[in-house]
Amino acid sequence: MTEPDSSSSVSPPRPPNSNPRQNFNRRRSTIVLLNTPEEFDTENEDVVSFGGRGKGDTEPLGSWSSVVGRVFRDASGVDTVDEEDYDDVESRTSESARQGAAGPRPALFTDLGPQPALLSTGIRTRVNGIRVEEDGLSDIDTASYVSAADSYMASELSPLLGTVHEPISTSDAKHTTLNSINLLMGMGILTLPYAMSLCGWVVGVSLMIVFPILASTTAKLLVQCMEVRDTSLPLVTTPQMVKSMSYGDTAETAFGNRGKNAVSALYLFELFAACTALVILTADSVHALYPQYSLPIVKCVVALLVLSTTMFKTVRVLSLFGFVGVVAIVNLVVIIMVDGLSAESWPGSLWDPAETDIWPRSWQNVFLAVGIMFVGFDGHAVFPTIYRDLKTPTDFSKSMNITYTVVTALYLLVAVCGYRMFGNAILPEITQNLPGVPSYNPVLTQITLYLVALNPVAKYALCLRPVHSVLERGANQRWQHIVIRTALTGAVLLMALAFPSFDKVMGLLGSLFSGSVAVLVPCACYAKLFWRGVGVGRKMMVVVGLAMGAGIVCLGVLGVALGGSNG
Repeated sequence: MTEPDSSSSVSPPRPPNSNPRQNFNRRRSTIVLLNTPEEFDTENEDVVSFGGRGKGDTEPLGSWSSVVGRVFRDASGVDTVDEEDYDDVESRTSESARQGAAGPRPALFTDLGPQPALLSTGIRTRVNGIRVEEDGLSDIDTASYVSAADSYMASELSPLLGTVHEPISTSDAKHTTLNSINLLMGMGILTLPYAMSLCGWVVGVSLMIVFPILASTTAKLLVQCMEVRDTSLPLVTTPQMVKSMSYGDTAETAFGNRGKNAVSALYLFELFAACTALVILTADSVHALYPQYSLPIVKCVVALLVLSTTMFKTVRVLSLFGFVGVVAIVNLVVIIMVDGLSAESWPGSLWDPAETDIWPRSWQNVFLAVGIMFVGFDGHAVFPTIYRDLKTPTDFSKSMNITYTVVTALYLLVAVCGYRMFGNAILPEITQNLPGVPSYNPVLTQITLYLVALNPVAKYALCLRPVHSVLERGANQRWQHIVIRTALTGAVLLMALAFPSFDKVMGLLGSLFSGSVAVLVPCACYAKLFWRGVGVGRKMMVVVGLAMGAGIVCLGVLGVALGGSNG
């Protein structure tokens, strides 16, 4: 906003009596013209404004408008009142200005474009939307006062914000629950029977019950942090935020830009590790179908295949195959039950169970299982988006309870059935055991393996796209994009060759990344924002959450480093 040079301009004179309330008898109240979201919504431009921190992430600014209106009233002595004749303010012309009633307009207007002008209608006068009534003042005095008010209103009418897009929440509790279940039910379910074999029945079932309770609690703490608002709204600068719209915004609210940058870096590394797991999973599924080919060769072929999907200018085509993941998960659960019930004897039978353990054979195995189990309960990086799309935010807690109850039941079903069917002979991916059972229907087995192999191919480009966006900043040529994406997929392939075990990659994802994103960061943000205002019970809950998060990270990483064996 341009400020006039005080050395070269003289403030316009005010009416003889400095109190305008004694000069103007208003039979009606006035309306102060303010820049509200409704006025600027016609421009359809994306800007960062008061309601949020990103394009399109904003909300109504009624409280901000009232603050500006009150400041103007206190400064000029003009009362704000009802909204009569408000709609026709901007349609007024500068007829009286051209007739010389108000004299020359201040130079400040030259940088502001068209502004609502002075218009005389009988004894009533309008000044930038302020309807006043003359009370015996001369034309010169009235024009002087109008010019002074015009100058002040020019500074107030200088657009502080552009287009404000109010987010429209469209999801109800049912949609939120379904979206959350779909988010959590990923390919990590394949490793749950193996994780159960590492822990034994007692420890394994206990972890499968404790982890969803922990994740559900931290999800609720996270959305509470999102509702923290910045109450120190400056009058001349655009506030950075009013409320958090994403996971990164929440970290920024608590810890500033450094916190947001740290969380963003953690998220990018998590995506890179997830892409490595997708390549390993696809290669293992293809190798189970065609065991005559060596696994490293299969991984190279898979890397070339997924690399081709990253070259599309848009991922809209790949997004259409998102249903493949849902079909693959549902099919896997059904096939495990059908195969287990159809087989009459070991291996792979629910009627004739395999040898299992009550307690873990070593705690080293439990450490590895911690990350493998917990990765399936982490959806916290996306929960803020789901929460903001909820029409009734108070339903989020109920939706989380239902979501984690359903997901835990399905996870336990797969883990218990898989461990009972194959016992300590279970492989890191339960799909690797299916082709080795002669009594299973080979057609159903092949369909399951193809679905499991196809799903990561469709997800790879979607998962790696945020990493591409960061690395390709400043790369304007198409060939530069190709080189960057090829090099990145090459790095993923090297990781897949260096860490060939799918269970270890999933353990690293669940411990280092999911433990931080789903537990440590939400608890730390909550402690930073609410510690002084909560009771002892809530403080103890946060401390326990931080301790459990640190335990998941440290023990899980240690388990990946030491390795584990169910043999």
